[in-house]
Amino acid sequence: MYELIQLAGAIALLLWAIRMVRTGFERAYKSRLENAIRMMTKRRLQATTLGAIAAAAFQSGTAVVLLAAGFVATGALGLIPALALSVGAEIGSSLMAMLLSFDLSLLSPILLLVGYITFQKSHKRKHKYWGRILMGLGLLLLALSLVANTTSNMRSGEGMVFLTDILAHDPFLTLFLLAIFTWLVHSSLAVILIITHLVLDGAIAFDTSMIMVLGANIGGALPALSSGWGVGAKGRLVIIGNLIIRSMAVVIGLLIYLINQTGWLPLESIGLASPMIFHVTINIINGAIFLCMLSFWAE
Repeated sequence: MYELIQLAGAIALLLWAIRMVRTGFERAYKSRLENAIRMMTKRRLQATTLGAIAAAAFQSGTAVVLLAAGFVATGALGLIPALALSVGAEIGSSLMAMLLSFDLSLLSPILLLVGYITFQKSHKRKHKYWGRILMGLGLLLLALSLVANTTSNMRSGEGMVFLTDILAHDPFLTLFLLAIFTWLVHSSLAVILIITHLVLDGAIAFDTSMIMVLGANIGGALPALSSGWGVGAKGRLVIIGNLIIRSMAVVIGLLIYLINQTGWLPLESIGLASPMIFHVTINIINGAIFLCMLSFWAE
């Protein structure tokens, strides 16, 4: 029971750290990002790149999607560039998750110290925002190490064995539960990182983690759906488009999952048995497909 409380506390710290980084970047650069969106979204590839950078900085694809939906609702941005931004946001968020999946725990105390000094001693507002960002990154890495330690201790417990048995034998239930959990915590980035640590610690099998990643992908579209539905009819098209984009990624992921399960091309045999690589791969493939489709729709 205490280990579950430890895990819940580590997850809470992870979510708070992600929020600190996101709000720090939003306060420091949101106005510049808005100007960049107006200027750099004439070409779909530029819009996709900008969406990826923004999502990596904000550590939230949802924030970028809601920003794009707001612009479309006011007529400041066209639908096709907004959808290109959404495609880029998914790719950028997955790449940031991959970066954070590496063991960077040694940087945590350094980031916390530098962030605290910057925040306390600086008089310029932007410098204080950067102090907040650095402290958020430090707390994020600390939270990830806590998650890793807790899941490592839990993997042999009866509760974890019981839970993993249920998840392993019912893929659809696993997908549904992870989608709901991702929606509740409002961070697919955090959920993907937790899944990765569970696999690394041997708590869950890679096959199970693939379904969990797909659940996190579809659940990541729900916060934008619930938060941005009131932006207006035009803005809702971006929200619905984001849901379609994420759903297509899930379809691609299910196809790869079935290919892996049938033994046609086992991912382990080609060195791709990692939930993080799986997550990045389906988002890049899906992004490439949607960029081609956007070109067709634009014409």
